[in-house]
Amino acid sequence: MPLLHNDFSANKEQIHDIRHTVILAAGRHHSAWAGGWEQSDLTRIKNIQLHPQAQQAIAQSWKTMLRYLPSTLSLPPANLSKNVYPIKQKFDLNRFTNDQIEYLQLYLLVVRALRLCDQRSVQLRNI
Repeated sequence: MPLLHNDFSANKEQIHDIRHTVILAAGRHHSAWAGGWEQSDLTRIKNIQLHPQAQQAIAQSWKTMLRYLPSTLSLPPANLSKNVYPIKQKFDLNRFTNDQIEYLQLYLLVVRALRLCDQRSVQLRNI
């Protein structure tokens, strides 16, 4: 998260909250349960296993995304070193209060972006 610290002057707490918000939005979006995650679901799951082609898809998406970002943002290539990630700590599903509206807004923005990506992934192309 050096980008948030160096280019946007985010402190450790803000970086942690941003990361938590993005993980929460992505996790709920990609959850196999229509209602999203519950804490009991997280305690049953010991590992998060990625699809075998996840690293290739993420690297390709990252490369495409970089074309649209300012060149002043020096971002390293996407690099996932493994396909299985253990759940090491409790993940608070109700972390943010109504007073933390900026994180709710970020959550909604990430969810909307994921929905747009899903929508684009199934669009028919003109042949």
